[in-house]
Amino acid sequence: MDKINILFSAQGMIPPLTGIGRYATSLSRAMQQFETDIDLNYYQFGRVSKKTNNEYLLSKLRNFVNRFPALKCYLRKKYHSNRGAHTIKNKNYIYHEPNYIPTVLQYPYLVTVHDLSHIINPEWHPIERVRFLNDHLPITLEKAEAIFVVSKSVQKELINWMPEVTNKLHITYNGVDHNKFSPESYNSQILKKYNLPSKDYFLFLGTIEPRKKIEDLLLAYQMLVQNKKTTLPLIIIGGAGWKCEDLLNRIKKSKNVHWLQYVTEEDLPALLAGARCMVYPSAYEGFGLPVLESMSVGTPVITTAGGAIQEIGGAAPFYFNNGDIEGLAEHMTNLALNPECASDHITEGLIRSNYFTWDRCAAKTLNTYRDVWANHY
Repeated sequence: MDKINILFSAQGMIPPLTGIGRYATSLSRAMQQFETDIDLNYYQFGRVSKKTNNEYLLSKLRNFVNRFPALKCYLRKKYHSNRGAHTIKNKNYIYHEPNYIPTVLQYPYLVTVHDLSHIINPEWHPIERVRFLNDHLPITLEKAEAIFVVSKSVQKELINWMPEVTNKLHITYNGVDHNKFSPESYNSQILKKYNLPSKDYFLFLGTIEPRKKIEDLLLAYQMLVQNKKTTLPLIIIGGAGWKCEDLLNRIKKSKNVHWLQYVTEEDLPALLAGARCMVYPSAYEGFGLPVLESMSVGTPVITTAGGAIQEIGGAAPFYFNNGDIEGLAEHMTNLALNPECASDHITEGLIRSNYFTWDRCAAKTLNTYRDVWANHY
């Protein structure tokens, strides 16, 4: 039987990986494990190949560009100004863009929408990014053959914003690699590498940007320290995002708060597993992958109630209302002084996390590929 030719955009799969990059990388790996009728090809910087180009130089270049939002905006506009000119000859494909806006338009295409924060809270993004998405996303969704969304929450938001695409929507939850993220991920040698005490630190994982509400986390942590409720350090893992200068200065000046920046994909599971708890005060998420990964390694989670985070977390995390710094501090105090109170939450998290796998995500994605292919070829 003839193969179904998939062109999968790998533009965001250059380390260090952000959430969308981790989604694209994990999904493509899972799809490759299936013995199927799918021929998966990667599209990256105008080239098609059977593997992605994750060279060190490209990684360094991406890090440099990310430090200058105006430059990043200019390059994005320049690249997308050629939308439709990015053509691949001699083969029929369907094209999957895992990062909202496709660059190849000659084939039927599918896109993944991870959240609608640029519409719901545009102040959380650079104005150039909001303009770009407002300009391109509506027509992208209008012409897409299928639209993947990563949660029911995003599905609901998208239907409210653009009801005409309702029948195109497919919920494909993010997954977690349970071989990589499990209670066995704990590794004392990796903790020593970062000079971290076993099970005796608070951890935040995510990009340093306004919607993650790291400022609230610092205020809550300061309350614990001032009231002598804890000596546990607060560890922050993640890259510098937009509008983070003041936050970085506060982090540097805060006692017992340490910013590790990015860590390797190999070390991350052990750092999650070694924490007393993972604190994730984000005001809005389309999914909340750090919450799921923490649940999978058996680390309790303190996070914001409502939306996609609670949809994914269920009864496992300790919840507080967005902006309730005292509520956040109270949960942190309880886990600092009485770690045994998390026992049932840890068990619930391990059970619930088993539902979310990249294989499940890949299987649903592949089935949608087949439907689109059958409609066109």
